[in-house]
Amino acid sequence: MFDAEMPINLPAQYDASPKEQRLVEDRARLRAEFRKEYVKQITNPHRHGHGGYLFDPALQRWQSMRAQQYYYFKPNVKTGLWSAFIVFTCFAYGKLFGITRAAKEKEFRTGMVSYADREFKFA
Repeated sequence: MFDAEMPINLPAQYDASPKEQRLVEDRARLRAEFRKEYVKQITNPHRHGHGGYLFDPALQRWQSMRAQQYYYFKPNVKTGLWSAFIVFTCFAYGKLFGITRAAKEKEFRTGMVSYADREFKFA
């Protein structure tokens, strides 16, 4: 399992100033504290109120926002331009593939490319 009292062993950083080194160590210490609290809560046999999982309010807010975002959508210029760009791109790719396929089909039907030289054939 995971040891909550795990020491923080950071590699030596020679390209960082002492202030940056201190910030990295503080962040590692904070992560270790969060890890210790998480392990404490997840291994608590007397959890109650939320069933068999650890309730995370930030995750709940994020999931609720994702589920309800279409109800609160307000169209503006930026979203309109993005929609137009996506539709234009789809039509442009379709037209490009149609033109190239029509040119290949014309070469096949007029006999400019022999059956043996075609990339996709049935033999």
